[in-house]
Amino acid sequence: MLNHYQTNLVERKALTNDVIRCRFQLTSPAHLAFCAGQYVIMEVPQPDGALARRLYSIASAETTTDRFDLLVKLVPNGAGSVYLRGLAIGASVNFQGPAGQFYLRDSHRPKLFLATGTGIAPMLALLEKLRVTGFPTPVKLLWGLATIKDVFYLAELKQLKQTDARFDFQIYLSRETSLAAVSEPDRPDFGLGHIDVGLKSLVMSGSVLGEHDYYLCGRREMVETMRQTLTDQYRVPPGQVYFEKY
Repeated sequence: MLNHYQTNLVERKALTNDVIRCRFQLTSPAHLAFCAGQYVIMEVPQPDGALARRLYSIASAETTTDRFDLLVKLVPNGAGSVYLRGLAIGASVNFQGPAGQFYLRDSHRPKLFLATGTGIAPMLALLEKLRVTGFPTPVKLLWGLATIKDVFYLAELKQLKQTDARFDFQIYLSRETSLAAVSEPDRPDFGLGHIDVGLKSLVMSGSVLGEHDYYLCGRREMVETMRQTLTDQYRVPPGQVYFEKY
């Protein structure tokens, strides 16, 4: 059974033209215990008095229990987007949760995190957990975005890569035709196309994809396509593919 939480919106920061980070302070109860990777359900009041519900993965660390961060894609006329964009700082917001079975499994296998758009949110929480506890196995993040203007948290990912040799990442831009808009020092961390290009590159470099665990988050269509690609084309056992889809 899900718990109910009352919060206050204490920060809203634009990360790109259509992605914001919202920070919520717990008021009642004062703490939210969750596993990195889980999501909460925001209650969105409607003009007719009904409540719409929107699911958002928690992007902040599980060790911070008195507040949490959400990454929100601003969708035109989307109930959650309109609500959060117009909400005053300090306003009360109700949630249910935590929910979901998307969390790190104890395994000796290397991990591949596959995300698109704001599907990076639970990956950030998982990476922070690994940063604190230490990476027991290599982890690589493949993150798909449309253009260079859609990129955020690049500095944080680069810092983590520099401080822990077991972490690596690659950002794939599906609507760019070249990497000319990417600064030259950052270009090695970027690729063109969708994240399946990254999987093909791993195969070409000699990686055996069936020897990895996979964590997927993004649009429903992407998650389903990638799940089928991994299990059907690359013969990854289904029990090694974990996903959250919206």
